[in-house]
Amino acid sequence: MKIIKYITLILVIAVTFMSCEDDQDLTKINESNFVASVLSGITADQNYVLVKDTTSE
Repeated sequence: MKIIKYITLILVIAVTFMSCEDDQDLTKINESNFVASVLSGITADQNYVLVKDTTSE
C-alpha cells in the first residue's frame, strides 16, 4: 500500500512540474489607448441629505 502512495505522489509531482511552462506570449497594454473616467450626473453645487428612512432608494 505504501508503494501505491509513493508512486501516486511521484506522478502528481511530475505532472505538476511538467504543466508549468514559460509564458512568452504576454499581452502588453499600451497606456496611451486608455481614456480617463469622468463622473457625470452630480454637480458640485448640489447638496444631498441622507436620511435613514430613505436609505433603500
